[in-house]
Amino acid sequence: AKAKAKANAKADAKAKAKEKAEAAEIAAEEAEAEEAPVPTDEQEAKEEKEEEEVEVEREADAKPVTGAKLKEVCAIHTEDTTLNVMPTLNGKHLMALTEGGFQYLLAGARANVGLKAGRYMFEVMITEYKTLVDGKQGPKPQNLVRVGVAVEGSSLVLNDFEDAAYFDSEGYFVHGKSYTKASSGFQQSQAVAVLLNLDADLPNANTISLFVDGERASKPQPLPECMRGKALYPSLSYRNATLQVNFGPHLLRPLPFKCHSVQEAAAAHCVVKKATPAPKDGKYEVLVPIGLPDEGTFDWLDKFLEKNRHYVELSDRAILDWAARSGLRNNQGKRASSNDKPEFYFGLTCMDDHSVQFVLEKLASILPRNFVVMEVKGNLLLDSRKKLLERFPESDYKRVAHVVMGAPPSDYQKWVQETMLQEKQATAEAQAKQKKEEAAKRAAALEAKKKREADAKKRAEEAKKRKDGAKKDEGDAAEAKDEDVKMEDAAEEKKEDEEAEKQEEEEEVKVELTDAEKAMKFRPKQVPDLSVKALATNYMNFTLPSKEEGFDDITYAWQKESACKGYLAEWLAEKKLTQRVDDLKVSDWFKTKWSEWTKMFSEWKQKQKTFRNPQKWKQNKKATPKAKAAKEGDEATKDEGKEEGEEKKAEEEEEAARK
Repeated sequence: AKAKAKANAKADAKAKAKEKAEAAEIAAEEAEAEEAPVPTDEQEAKEEKEEEEVEVEREADAKPVTGAKLKEVCAIHTEDTTLNVMPTLNGKHLMALTEGGFQYLLAGARANVGLKAGRYMFEVMITEYKTLVDGKQGPKPQNLVRVGVAVEGSSLVLNDFEDAAYFDSEGYFVHGKSYTKASSGFQQSQAVAVLLNLDADLPNANTISLFVDGERASKPQPLPECMRGKALYPSLSYRNATLQVNFGPHLLRPLPFKCHSVQEAAAAHCVVKKATPAPKDGKYEVLVPIGLPDEGTFDWLDKFLEKNRHYVELSDRAILDWAARSGLRNNQGKRASSNDKPEFYFGLTCMDDHSVQFVLEKLASILPRNFVVMEVKGNLLLDSRKKLLERFPESDYKRVAHVVMGAPPSDYQKWVQETMLQEKQATAEAQAKQKKEEAAKRAAALEAKKKREADAKKRAEEAKKRKDGAKKDEGDAAEAKDEDVKMEDAAEEKKEDEEAEKQEEEEEVKVELTDAEKAMKFRPKQVPDLSVKALATNYMNFTLPSKEEGFDDITYAWQKESACKGYLAEWLAEKKLTQRVDDLKVSDWFKTKWSEWTKMFSEWKQKQKTFRNPQKWKQNKKATPKAKAAKEGDEATKDEGKEEGEEKKAEEEEEAARK
């Protein structure tokens, strides 16, 4: 017993010594941790910056360009800018209009050189930010800059479409509907460099990066698949700012590694877009399309602009689209009444009172560009056409009336049929997808319900087992067998469901045009070109243009002049039969006839009412002789009184004459 007690005492002593040693080690570690300096925010930022610099080191110095270099000057042509861009210093400095509603619209510009291979960069510096008086209104932020690349033919304003990728001054990298926080942004007086890496032999191939003042500001962002293999043009958009643009060869801020600018690019890596040559006589063209409402007016315009991108559309529709790309929201509570004159409900005075249109009217007359002035109603009215020609002087512009009227050509009708089929197909697929999603939701809800019921049943059975005790082995075996059968049935049901779903996915939605749709010459639209009131009050004044109005040339796109005149006459005759005349004035003759007719109709109605009541009719019939006699007696009394009054009046006149 003594030996056992002694051994236990030694074991306790060893355990206490071990615990004491561990406590000492922990205390020492805590003391070292307290003595160690706590990293500050600056140190953490520095560490993150060092980690990013490690990533930047993957970009090696550029090798000398071999072969022919780019000969053309990389610049921004006037036709590749929005109407509010004011270039200075040969296009190296870009300003923008900031009055009359333009302070809410983004200005856009695109370079004339597209990159399809290699690794190159360009720079942008914000030299000025402008502060608005009504800064509380409008889109936020009021000062905004976007820099990136875009595909040729895409919108000049960088927005959430699939053919562009860009960084903005708020620090976001944007492509389509995807917004990624990629950097801390950039500010005024900072040199921003966009690095486009299309070299498949480099580590960061098919990426775009942002550098601020020569230092990496974002990780390499992968280019979307839809943009790879295409020529990408340096692009920028800005609002209430002035920018300095530098395509090289001298850089504003060198990068940590050697990189060629766009101006130093190899000719084989570039696609150069040539500027539209200036007219020989110095006169740019103003095109005035003239077509009937809802007969392919805006569809023709869209097709024309696709083939002639050096023309600029002047219309309310174009301004609405521009505002939407600039982040403005048209808060019209109902559907637009027309395509020609849509409503403006932005909640901004300079936008809703059409100040933008007024400024554009004054500005367009001095800009060296080709314009398409699209107004369906205005272009069909003689007075409106004369006012339009006054805005564009004959000395500076060639005024052309382009009549798009009558039966369209076969290629246009083919396009209409194809477009209608595509729209119908898209609608059917969307409906099928929605139906499939609803079916999947119902199936998921049913499956969840079955699972809940099974879980409840299982819990009830387990509770019953615990209450009744253990069952016999034979019963357990039978239950296990039943469970196996249920599992097999469930597996078969699941397999059948999967096969049914697979079959549904494989089924393609196919649609065809009806005979009525195939007979259509023009694509139907939900919103008409003219409102009901505008059409009813103006269609009688619709005319074809003539050179006496001041046009330099008149062209007929679909049919000859004589056929168009006949078509317009038939159209007017048809509208006379169907259109309501709102300005019809009632004559005095009609008012007299209408009063007589109303009185007569009232008498007939009273007689009809009396005739339908036999009892009342009999009473009236009996009372007729008495009433007639009484009426004759009253008339006789009235005549006698009238004669006496006349005699008395004559005596008074004779007495007055004698006096």
